[in-house]
Amino acid sequence: MPKPLYKEGFLTICTNAEHNTPPAKATVVTFIYGKVRIVQATCNPSEAHPTLNLMLRAIYSLGRDNYDKKVALMF
Repeated sequence: MPKPLYKEGFLTICTNAEHNTPPAKATVVTFIYGKVRIVQATCNPSEAHPTLNLMLRAIYSLGRDNYDKKVALMF
């Protein structure tokens, strides 16, 4: 089964096992109106006042101009 990839690496959920309540990092991919949006979210629930931090990593257009047949054939 192929693993989803984007320019910055694999799409994963990462945690730090050293803590009882580890900080978490998630990568979310959304598809809207002919575009792909990649957002990373992080949260550290062990903080006194935890916050959810969102960072927009990329927006890609879905169209013929951005299609790369070499990449498509890798999967």
